[in-house]
Amino acid sequence: MQRFVNYFDYIEEEIKLKKLQGIADVLCFLIMRRKLTIEEAEEKIAEARKEAEKIIPDQMETYDLIYTNRFRRLIDQFLRISPVEE
Repeated sequence: MQRFVNYFDYIEEEIKLKKLQGIADVLCFLIMRRKLTIEEAEEKIAEARKEAEKIIPDQMETYDLIYTNRFRRLIDQFLRISPVEE
């Protein structure tokens, strides 16, 4: 019986992580396709972090290392307008 309990715990954790990954993938897509302003992207990032706190409250340091840095880099790369080089 213990073996099945561990398996179900594993599946439950996988579902949580897939949900979080889906949220992050959509946000990355929106940023890369320039569907959001910088302000909207910042709001969505904050919403994603709040959702992550519900899903993985004990792993927020890892979340910040992976996703927050990724979002910032994508905003810098795709949303911040740099002067045109002449």
